[in-house]
Amino acid sequence: MKELINFDEQFGQYIEKWMAENADKYENVDEMEAEVPELYLKWMHEGTAFLDGAEPAHYFDRYDDPEELLALMRRYLAENVPLPDPLLERLTDLGAAAERALVAALEQEQNPEAQMLEIGLLGELESEAPMALYVEWAATGEEGDDRAEAAAEALGRMSERVVALALPRLMEAKAPHIKARLIDVLCNFPGDDRIFEQLLELFCQRRDERALFASYLCKYGDERALSALKEALVDPDINYLDYIEICNAIEALGGQVEVQRDFTGDPYYESLRTMND
Repeated sequence: MKELINFDEQFGQYIEKWMAENADKYENVDEMEAEVPELYLKWMHEGTAFLDGAEPAHYFDRYDDPEELLALMRRYLAENVPLPDPLLERLTDLGAAAERALVAALEQEQNPEAQMLEIGLLGELESEAPMALYVEWAATGEEGDDRAEAAAEALGRMSERVVALALPRLMEAKAPHIKARLIDVLCNFPGDDRIFEQLLELFCQRRDERALFASYLCKYGDERALSALKEALVDPDINYLDYIEICNAIEALGGQVEVQRDFTGDPYYESLRTMND
């Protein structure tokens, strides 16, 4: 089997050579390092000896089969060799063919890192093909489950069709982290009173997470939330961070903040004040 090409290592050698040749043109290393992003782009589009004259940016253009590219991606991960950006870019260039291969791979993928990459690539393709699978992951994943969180994030960027699949799962959910994850998705799709009611209920009931749910109410954009938001501002137990987030939501929804609070002694307020002094 052909040895994998370590693009990062090759670029590192290129930079070392460039720095040695150009050290007298710069006052310090920081100035030289500032040139690295531009040098990377230049290197990517130059013919290179380690690729037999091919440009790194286009080396993987020789692959037209997304299955081959996915197999190569898994090899890079398995052998702990840095994954080249052009490989992933070639996958997205293949469009619909890559989408089909990525969706098929998602359900069978054993490597969590590969699975996260596949989710990201499908997002770049703006694919909605894995919508039902993502809803399932979001509605069943444990708290802190990276796959479930990535699926929820992807769902929030999809079309309103998400609501028909995710809302019933929200309504039946018992676990607090599942409710929070699904409402994070659904707050991107205003217009269904059931979403608004669930949002408002979570904001009122989960007092230790009011800042989070205030931000979701803000994103949902329904001014009917103003009454509950304003009521929360007079709660004697409200902390400074919650107060600020709720104020932001009120103003974003067209309301006015009429309650000014003194947060002297609040740990969040004192910490921020110390940082600003």
